[in-house]
Amino acid sequence: MRIEGRNFLVTGGASGLGGATARTLAAAGGNVVILDVNAEAGQKLAAELGPKAHFVRTDVTSEPDVKKAVAAATERFSGLNGAVNAAGIGTAEKVLGKNGPHPLGPSSGRSASTSSGPST
Repeated sequence: MRIEGRNFLVTGGASGLGGATARTLAAAGGNVVILDVNAEAGQKLAAELGPKAHFVRTDVTSEPDVKKAVAAATERFSGLNGAVNAAGIGTAEKVLGKNGPHPLGPSSGRSASTSSGPST
């Protein structure tokens, strides 16, 4: 895929895998719109990457936030050519303990991005 001169949106782009992706795309000549809830880290990374980067504070669980971010991205860089979804929240905990799997559903008090399928 040609990266140079193309425009990318990276969710969770202020740190971790998303931050590394944003850096890699910018280093390859791409324009990057960084979406993240962490405004301080997002603005810092955008400043580090220079004019090829733009930060938009975005909660990806909010449709209006995402629409606003896409509009800002298309306005800033005249369109989008790709998106990388790296946003997520997880717990720093083993998923399997001595007594079997830890509960991962919402009732456990922890967030999870997995589903056991439709409820019956």
